[in-house]
Amino acid sequence: MISKTQIALEYVYRCGRGRPVFWVHGSSLEKFSEEFKSIGASQSAIDGEGSKSLTSVKKWLEGPNSGEWILVVDNADNERDFGSNNSPIAQYIPRGPKGTLIITTRSKQVASRLVCHGESVIQVPQMGAEEARQLFLYRYGALSDPRDETAVEEILGSLHYLPLAVVGAAAYMTETSTAPSEYLGILGSEDAARERLLSQQFSDIYREVPGVGESILSTFFITFEQIKKDYPQAADLLRLITFMKDHQNIPEDALRRSRLEGMSDALTARNAIGKLVNFSLVTKTASSVGDVPVYELHRLVQISAEVYFGGREDTDAPKWVVGAHMVEHSASKSRLSLAASSRRPPESHNPEIEPLD
Repeated sequence: MISKTQIALEYVYRCGRGRPVFWVHGSSLEKFSEEFKSIGASQSAIDGEGSKSLTSVKKWLEGPNSGEWILVVDNADNERDFGSNNSPIAQYIPRGPKGTLIITTRSKQVASRLVCHGESVIQVPQMGAEEARQLFLYRYGALSDPRDETAVEEILGSLHYLPLAVVGAAAYMTETSTAPSEYLGILGSEDAARERLLSQQFSDIYREVPGVGESILSTFFITFEQIKKDYPQAADLLRLITFMKDHQNIPEDALRRSRLEGMSDALTARNAIGKLVNFSLVTKTASSVGDVPVYELHRLVQISAEVYFGGREDTDAPKWVVGAHMVEHSASKSRLSLAASSRRPPESHNPEIEPLD
């Protein structure tokens, strides 16, 4: 599986052709500023006392003396930093015919607002079962026991073939000498042991900050925090879905009738649902209930959200349980109504034929 960052690296390797390459992180203004200013410090052609300011670096990149360059803005996921031309980071992104700009992001909104469209967009598809297996074996090594093949297959399916989760599982098994079958047993448990397992720290050299430990749960927590801060209605919707008993085949109209603030408004509901889909927290399934889109919440996201919301606002749980039950009841009625409609014979369309004069 090739990540978006690795795709950018491959482009630089193949197409750099001696051009200077500048690599900055777009995950926060602090990181971006520090690394963007370092471009000015490294280029003697940028003169004056303000040579290390963000504005002067941007002007130099856009100007005639910078030559042909490649600028990679990696992990540009925070939509507030790229919401408009005057947003904290977007205002310093060079514009014009000079150089090559590469943006890696999980957000379709960021890509759209930076005018990335058509053939200029490379979408990284979801990793499949075989790719996940290869990634696991790359990190874990060869399987010595044939019975482990089945266990690994079940583990990868439980982790939804998410690259970071696969790497985290392989790292834990390697570092603790845990057999795949034993890991699968803990992962499938319904107690605190599973949460502790998914909270185990590991490091991945391909991540943004090498050497800094993280866990499978913590990576979801970062996304939850961002959504809760920037899109509270989407966060409320995620929490409501988390408290549902059935996380599959959830019709969109049932979510709109959830009585959450703003969800009765078509535009607000579309934005909230779109954010969850955009960040791969809920998935739009191939099936539908009539003409109504249907969504599902993957088990790993559900577990992470349960831990996240439960550890912060547990006193509100009864209210959300009631709301989730109401949505499930509404979803069940939608399915039954449409199923009945599909079984009803089509109406006859045979108008009387008037006699000719």
